[in-house]
Formats: sequence, C-alpha cells, structure tokens
Amino acid sequence: MAIGEADGAFVYATDALLAKKAKVILHVPEELHDRIVYPMAVTASGLKNAAAKEFAAYLSGPEAKAVLEKYGFEVEN
Repeated sequence: MAIGEADGAFVYATDALLAKKAKVILHVPEELHDRIVYPMAVTASGLKNAAAKEFAAYLSGPEAKAVLEKYGFEVEN
C-alpha cells in the first residue's frame, strides 16, 4: 500500500504509523480479534551464544522498551 501496490489494506497499527502516505480510516476494535503478541525467547543453542544472550538482555531493557514504544508497541515485562 505505502509503495503503491494497492489502494488499501488491513495492516498492523505499528506498520500504519510508519507509512508516510497512508491514511488510517478504520481501526478494528480489539474485541474483534485475538491479542497480537510478539514473544521473545532464546533457544537452547542460543543459550550457548553470548551474542544471543546479550541481544535478549537488550530487548528486555529500558532502552529497547523506549524504542519499541516509540514505534507503537506495548511492552510487557
């Protein structure tokens, strides 16, 4: 939609916030759909990888939370 491939679309609110040329004309009420969740986990092999553990720790911290909230995500701890 934002690149001219369609005249309209259903998209996540976080995607609509980033679309410069899009105009939101309808919000689907939360009671009409399941809650949208993006879980984070480190795999068993990731637990042996320092970078994976550091990234998970970063995503759990206040800096990442601020970035995610800036782009429309709600962050739970």
